[in-house]
Amino acid sequence: MNALRPMLRESWGLAMLVAVAVLVNLPGLLDADVVKTAAAALVLAVVVLPWMLFGARDDVAAWFTSTGGRLFVAGTSLAAVGAAEVLTWAPTVDRLLLFAVANAAAVLGARAAARTPRALTAVLAIAGAITALVAVAQALGWERSLTPGPEEIVGLAGNSTRAGALLALVVPMLAADLLAETAPSPRAGRLGRAALIVLVVTALLLTLARGARLAAMLGMVTVLGVALRSWAPVQRRRALRVGTPVLVGVLAVAMVLALVLGGGDVLVADKLPDDGSLVAGTDLTMNVRLALWRGSFAMALDAPLLGWGLGRFPERFVPFREPGEAALPGLGGAATTAEHPHNEWLLALVEGGWLGGLITLLLITATAARLRHRLAEVPDADEAGLCGLLVAGLVLGMVQDAWTSPTTAVPLFAALGYAWSPLPSPRTGHGRERPSIVLTLTTLALAVALAGASVPRLQAHLLLKRFHDTSAVLGIDVERCGLLLDAADADPTDVAVQRIAAYYGEAVLEATGGQPPELARRVARTGQRLEHLAPFGP
Repeated sequence: MNALRPMLRESWGLAMLVAVAVLVNLPGLLDADVVKTAAAALVLAVVVLPWMLFGARDDVAAWFTSTGGRLFVAGTSLAAVGAAEVLTWAPTVDRLLLFAVANAAAVLGARAAARTPRALTAVLAIAGAITALVAVAQALGWERSLTPGPEEIVGLAGNSTRAGALLALVVPMLAADLLAETAPSPRAGRLGRAALIVLVVTALLLTLARGARLAAMLGMVTVLGVALRSWAPVQRRRALRVGTPVLVGVLAVAMVLALVLGGGDVLVADKLPDDGSLVAGTDLTMNVRLALWRGSFAMALDAPLLGWGLGRFPERFVPFREPGEAALPGLGGAATTAEHPHNEWLLALVEGGWLGGLITLLLITATAARLRHRLAEVPDADEAGLCGLLVAGLVLGMVQDAWTSPTTAVPLFAALGYAWSPLPSPRTGHGRERPSIVLTLTTLALAVALAGASVPRLQAHLLLKRFHDTSAVLGIDVERCGLLLDAADADPTDVAVQRIAAYYGEAVLEATGGQPPELARRVARTGQRLEHLAPFGP
């Protein structure tokens, strides 16, 4: 505990951003990612960015002058060109907000690497432990208050897939920590590390997220490979003789616990169709992914030069959806929309064209080379865990939206910033350059823009939540319809909110004979907005 306090004191910004992006969730929200992105952006604008101007300017420069930072900015900027006509459209705003949050996470990760290297492991371990505790409690039937209606929610991450992805990122960091233990470490500390891995892996298995399981496994293999190749002989021998058997043992215990707790069926019950087809040979989720990948590749071929633009996948993908995938019903039988290709490289191809896809590949390969260089200079447990986390994140990005969902994007970009932080040098210290006045003014302008963009997104979805909470008890009437129209007015660029408000507004007007007049005027205004936004919505 004494060692944890200075880490969190130095890296409070990273802890705050991870807490908001990972742990913020309210029952009944239709889109947890929108709320988390907007909340993280608001915290960034009001708290973190002003502090960066005075306390972390060198860290800002370290990230944006690194090859990784420049490639990430270049790829996003290229994709933004195609979205120039809809920069105020809600999906594009959300992607821009996430771009800002991801860069802030990278800056805070770079700061952690320079000042408190153990902070990244500590912060992610805490977030993973809280998520795992709630998931296990839900599996035991102790905690169901976080379940928003018919949707399943695991931990505080949003759903079983998202929770599994977060836990998959945490596992390699914990594995590296356990492998690197030295003999003099207190027994209580060793037992605590082992218990934490058991808890996190048990929760990961309970989510039944296969991609996350694979990512965690490959992350741990990477950690072991780094340990055998880069660690000092004494540390390597201890990892082989003591650490590896202990790690295998705790994984075995976690597997037994997951089976005892029901194998995860409780946490994903709403995903399983009544006829049991998902567990009887018809792999629905994989078939959906394959359909999305085929459609996304065809979509990328249709705009190979500059792509379709940042955040425009849901809008532009409609003609490329395969009939079988498009016909699958959502929760409650509702029609579904494809919001992401479930593959981040394909998303880069779609949004930024083939050049955008090439930039993403360059970022991956350059980061791999950077990690190899770091391991030659700093071959310790943190670096091994970092390699495992980034490998797990790479795998996750090939099967889901791990790089563009705040729950996993913030930890991943914090790790990316850590990887690209300057290495200590006898001649240049940390090698940091002071940013120009242009960067300072840009940061201030960004803070104002983030606050102005995130507040409407938060307000609209919180009003939407209030509507669903109250209408479930009191029914849909003029007052409840007013909440929906307030949500539509709060963010006029959100097509989904406008559609819901127009649908229920027209239903209430029909039931009340067009009364009251003010409601009729507001519904008409919402319909006009929806007509204007229709070309930009799926």
